Amino acid sequence: MTENLHINQHFVMPTSAGAYFCVAHKHASPTRALMQALLKEKISPQLTAEKVREWTGVDKEAEAIKIVQRAQSLGWLQGLSDPMYLANERLEDILPQLLAPLSGTGHALLADAEGFSLATAGFSGDEAERLSALSADVFLMYERHEPLLREALSIDKSAWGIIDAVGNSFIGFWPLWIGNHRFVLVIKDTPTLNRPDLLSLIWALYVRYG
Repeated sequence: MTENLHINQHFVMPTSAGAYFCVAHKHASPTRALMQALLKEKISPQLTAEKVREWTGVDKEAEAIKIVQRAQSLGWLQGLSDPMYLANERLEDILPQLLAPLSGTGHALLADAEGFSLATAGFSGDEAERLSALSADVFLMYERHEPLLREALSIDKSAWGIIDAVGNSFIGFWPLWIGNHRFVLVIKDTPTLNRPDLLSLIWALYVRYG
């Protein structure tokens, strides 16, 4: 149950949207530092004044609390009466079951920065290998042109897709920056990212690699 956050009364965890905000870019900010700190824990921690300063990297308690409150107002942070626990299973075993719900047709995969498939749902082995290789090429291109997109055009987005004339996605590529690692989430057809499976996926990756 999500509630308004109160010091010493709630446990705290990113929402699926907050987890995605955390990993969509590698650019540092106090809000992203907050999300990263939470995602490194195997159990959602209790919200305390001391922890708030530690998570945000901000010295003044009032300023740190404002960061937390703004994150909740944006739908990036949730307050909980009881803690959440990371699934006590091997990452390799849970990835496919977390990937499938992220696509309307159950077709999704996770690739590393070198273009190797780490886990897949719905795709054949050959499809997964070729799409993973494509994902690496897509983000080499993105990194070359990032200054144009961010600075000249003010486009602060890093996902890429193949779309039709009205914007429907045939296949999309979403980078996930986890610590010093970059992964790519590849989804066929309609993405369904606003669900707990995305939080569980990013959380599991952060505990392993963050």
